[in-house]
Amino acid sequence: MHAIADFARTPTTTPETTMGSVTVLCWPEEEDRRRRLELARTPRLDEDGLLWSGQSWVVIPDTQLCIAELLLAHPNQLVSTAAMTATYVRNGSSGHRSSVRTMLNRVVGRFAQVGLQVHIVRGKGALLELPGR
Repeated sequence: MHAIADFARTPTTTPETTMGSVTVLCWPEEEDRRRRLELARTPRLDEDGLLWSGQSWVVIPDTQLCIAELLLAHPNQLVSTAAMTATYVRNGSSGHRSSVRTMLNRVVGRFAQVGLQVHIVRGKGALLELPGR
C-alpha cells in the first residue's frame, strides 16, 4: 500500500530545463545525474592540488597552482602574461619573465597529461581551450 502511495505522490517541485523553445521536465534523480556528468567533464582542482579532467588526474605542484587556477578560472579566454606574472609574484615567486614562462610551460605540460590543451600566444598570454564551453 505504501509503495503505491509513494508512486502516486506528486512532487512538490518539478525541475524544468529549457532547451530552445521546448521545456523538458527532469526528475530530481535525472537532474543529479546530469550535474554529475557535467562536473565530470569540467576540469577542476581539488583541495589536494590534483587537477581532474573526467576520470584523469595529475598533481599540480604548489609553485604552479596559481597559474593553473588562473587558467581554469578563465576557460576559452586569453589570460595575459601580465596577469599571470602578477599572480605569480603575489604568491611569493619571482616576477622575472623567464621564470613565469618556465612555470607556464610546466603547467601546459601538466594540463596535457589529462588531455587539456593550453595555447601559448607569444607576447600576449595563454588560453585554456575547453570545447563546448
